[in-house]
Amino acid sequence: MSDFRRLLPGVALALALPAGFAGAADLGPLNAALDHQVSGWQQSEEQGVVILSNDGSSDRGRFLLWNAGPAPAPMRSSLLTFTFGSQDPKSSLNFMIGNQQSGEFCFLAIFANRDVALDCLSDSGATNIAGRQGLAKLDGSDRLQVIEEGGATTFYLNDESIGRVEGHPAQGGDMGVALFGRGDFLLGHFSVIVPDRPAPAAGTTPAPPPQPETGNRPPDDLDTRRALLDQAFAKAPSLPGWQVTEREEGWTLENAGSHGAEYLLPLGLAPAGEQRRVVSVDVTLAPAGDRPMSARASAGLFWENPRNGQSCSVQLTAAGDGLMVCFTASGRAVEVGRLPKVATTPGPHTIAIIESGSEVVGVIGTEEIATLKGHPSLGGAVALYAYERGAFTFSDLVIQDLGARGPDRPRETRVPEKSMGSGLTGPLPQFGGDADRMAAAYLGISRSIFLHELGHALIGELAVPSTGPEEDAVDIYSALQMADATVTPAGHPLIDRTAPLAAGYAALAWYYSGRLSETMAPSEGAWQDEHTADLKRFRNMFCVIYGASPAKFSALAEVVKMEERTLARCEDEFRKQNRAWRAILSPYTRISAENPEGLLPASAPGAPVEVELLPSRRQVGEFLRQTYADALRETALSVGRAFALPRPLKITYQDCDVVNAWYAPNEGSITMCYEIIEHFAVLISDIEEGTKDGYEQIASAAGSGAGASAPRMAPQATPGTGGAPAQAPPPAAMAPIDELADDGVPPTLRLFTAPYRGGTPNSHPRATVSTTPEIQALMRQDPPPALIDIRAAGGLQSLPGAFRVPGLGDDGGLSDGLQTRVEQFVSEFTRGNKTLPLVIFGAGPEDRAAYNAALRVATTGQRTIWYRGGVAAWEALGLPLAAEE
Repeated sequence: MSDFRRLLPGVALALALPAGFAGAADLGPLNAALDHQVSGWQQSEEQGVVILSNDGSSDRGRFLLWNAGPAPAPMRSSLLTFTFGSQDPKSSLNFMIGNQQSGEFCFLAIFANRDVALDCLSDSGATNIAGRQGLAKLDGSDRLQVIEEGGATTFYLNDESIGRVEGHPAQGGDMGVALFGRGDFLLGHFSVIVPDRPAPAAGTTPAPPPQPETGNRPPDDLDTRRALLDQAFAKAPSLPGWQVTEREEGWTLENAGSHGAEYLLPLGLAPAGEQRRVVSVDVTLAPAGDRPMSARASAGLFWENPRNGQSCSVQLTAAGDGLMVCFTASGRAVEVGRLPKVATTPGPHTIAIIESGSEVVGVIGTEEIATLKGHPSLGGAVALYAYERGAFTFSDLVIQDLGARGPDRPRETRVPEKSMGSGLTGPLPQFGGDADRMAAAYLGISRSIFLHELGHALIGELAVPSTGPEEDAVDIYSALQMADATVTPAGHPLIDRTAPLAAGYAALAWYYSGRLSETMAPSEGAWQDEHTADLKRFRNMFCVIYGASPAKFSALAEVVKMEERTLARCEDEFRKQNRAWRAILSPYTRISAENPEGLLPASAPGAPVEVELLPSRRQVGEFLRQTYADALRETALSVGRAFALPRPLKITYQDCDVVNAWYAPNEGSITMCYEIIEHFAVLISDIEEGTKDGYEQIASAAGSGAGASAPRMAPQATPGTGGAPAQAPPPAAMAPIDELADDGVPPTLRLFTAPYRGGTPNSHPRATVSTTPEIQALMRQDPPPALIDIRAAGGLQSLPGAFRVPGLGDDGGLSDGLQTRVEQFVSEFTRGNKTLPLVIFGAGPEDRAAYNAALRVATTGQRTIWYRGGVAAWEALGLPLAAEE
């Protein structure tokens, strides 16, 4: 066996953790095929990863197949995590679909040289469908996905589409993995997901029959256009600073003085789905009364996906540009496309969006601004939009369904984001779309918190003794129950199947929370909290879980660097704690196979346990209620079967508007707040999946105008040392930005609060404000100043030679813990040279975090320059950016 096993997938440290941890690997429907041995192939399992090895003694392939059959509606998504190593360039790992009756097969082949090819085979020969060079990583992080939808099968590797087959005889039969050649092939996980068919939104009606397409503005009459506009404005809300006026030509939204104000008027449209739909409106921009129009004024169409908070808009700007821009859930703006000076008259100008399945096209007049494909905002609610100071007149609103996409335009397919219903708020972390991993994460969090509160309830209801702090004691009780599920089946298929991964997540939630807490200023009264510090809670709980089954959790122990001297005590700790809790509870426990130490007869009377999962206003709450209610209910009801309770115990899952859960001794009840489960789910998702506050970040966006693409968030990269930084081709020049434009925001010594998007002062109380030409001149000096980019790290192009320091502009106060760390950073970075200029910049003039960062740095006494225009101003002049490394 080669040393390639060092690439076994598993948990990576804290903030670079991949999709799941060792011990969670499961080949799902392919497991049965592992029982069929093939001569010359060796099979083993380490850390939950299946290893199939061929030392070259066999020229036979190794097949792991299952009879998948035709894909059910609405779609089927299959996901495989894998890697392999081989010195034979012909060795390959293949994802295969095939029909043995017809003799037709299609393979997505990944070769040892990292090339990828999609081929279909029949008796008449092979047909190459597509291929990519060097796309595979073979480092343990590759994800192969196959999506079957609408009669088509699309193959993806690492979220990039390789190719698709449609109406092929190979579809609807067997599916699985085929291995060829010499090498070690490591299979981490295989899962199949069939999402529920989305239900129509309440109050919606079926779409009208498709109409012939006639361009951006379909045929209709002026009365219909005005009626649609009147219908929308009949529900126009009254917002401070905004005046709504009906005019002969349409409706006007006027804002005479509020800086940074925006107005959204929802149109009440159901999602377009797979149908093509055009929404267009004529827009005119003008000054509000005798006040000049803001240079940042704009108006057009806006849409936001309520499931994840991602939004985009197509706008006409005060400068006459056609602009498509998207906003992340945290409020960061990402320009997708721009047509400079396309509107040379006040208007009206037509702004339109053309929705079609997984893409939307933004249009101004007859020119396309940009196209978004697979963007998280798709499927969102459409609204009219106005921003900043000015008078914005809307006229001729047109909405028309154009039917399904024609065959000449191929559809790009993505896994649909799950929604639990309309009107719900908050994120719904997906954990890579892996059904078992989602179940393990949500059930691990929910069950461990419930069992913690149950520990309090048992102490209170049964009046049992608790030596030591009660919070620590019930942490141990929760860990014991989570560990027990990994050893003794509970009789619930989902709980039993995901028990090891769920127990790991129960402990990891505290590990992640503790690691993040280490980066923050400690609370002054933290020492008075009755709860042990998070990392210590992790240590105590995980030690018990590990002690119950060391082999199942050794990989996780290695990753979190649990010392051997600690692990050596864990088995003994588990035994002592398990013995103590069982002894304490045995007088109140009914004897059974699960509780042989029980001192009560199996028929001993006792009060019942009542469980209720109330409807939630939040996505996570409804997801738990609709998806895992039976598992959560079974966990709770098992308490009533095990213990003879003196009075009924009421357990309620509900919205609380607080991140908490509690046992109420006066009422004999446990309240499980959906918010605390969401809190830990988001925490885990942000660390493992790279989400932001539980929301997916912008995945892809292509613009036909300026050719801009949305940045991809990734872990922070260390700036290169030595050699000139790689340069990207200069972007197309855009309209210059007025870097010193007056937004009407006065300079302040207070830090702007999140989400850090809006107008900024054009002067600074402690830093020097410089424009792009001045920054260029400084960069030519010897030595040049240090450039500090404060935007989120990774995947973003920046000024040549810039250092990435995310979080430098976070809000708070100029005497908080972060300021102390800023002082330390500046001192170390400059080696105490207070005269070395530090140039602070961000996304552009509306990046308030950059203002904050300049204020924090300047407060240390360091010479500070605030480059207000930032990356947006640099790009607008066509200046080069450093390519992503």
